Amino acid sequence: MARGNSASELEPSEVLPLARGPVSHTPAMRARIDLGILVLVGLAPTLARAEEPITKRFEFVGPIDFFATGAAMAIDGPDDGSDVDMLLHPAIVEIEPLDLAIGASLVDVQLYWGGSIVNDDCAGTTIDDAVSLSPPGLPASEVIADLCYCSDAGAGSYDIQLCRASVLDLIDQPVGSYAVDDFDALIANQSTH
Repeated sequence: MARGNSASELEPSEVLPLARGPVSHTPAMRARIDLGILVLVGLAPTLARAEEPITKRFEFVGPIDFFATGAAMAIDGPDDGSDVDMLLHPAIVEIEPLDLAIGASLVDVQLYWGGSIVNDDCAGTTIDDAVSLSPPGLPASEVIADLCYCSDAGAGSYDIQLCRASVLDLIDQPVGSYAVDDFDALIANQSTH
C-alpha cells in the first residue's frame, strides 16, 4: 500500500539474480496449507523456482507501506485425529477498513497459495498453479501463478509448493471478503499433509 501516492510515483529498481540452495522446513511448516493475500509493491517474474533461499528481488522508492493477511485453506475435520483432513471450500479472509492506512492507494496486490502436494520430487507435474479468487463484490476468476516454488521437503510421500500471482487487475476495492478455492492440495490426514 502506498500512503497518498499514486503508482506512478513508485518505481521498481533492479531485479536481483536468484541463488540456488537448500530450504529447511519444520514439521509445522509442512503441515500448513495457507492462503495469503498480500497488498504490496512489486511485480513477480514469470519463472518456476525450487529450493531457493529468500532473496531481495525488488526495491521501491517513495513513502510506501504494505498490509498482509491470510487464512487457512484446510482444517482438521470431525474425525478423532488432530491432523489436517479437509479442504475449506472456499477459504475466506476479510479485510476491514481499519486494516489499511488512511488515503492509501493500491500499487500491487499479490495472492499467495501453498501447501503439501502429491510427490513428484518437484518435477513440476503436480504443482497447482491455478486457483479461483473472488475479490470483494466480484465473481470468481481463475488466477494463474506468476511464479511457483517447490520443495521436495526431503520426503518421499509429498512435496510442498508455494505460488503467487499479481491480482491487482481483479481488485475494484481492497476492503471486504476475499474467497480462494480450487487449490489441489494433498490432504491425507497425516501430520505433514
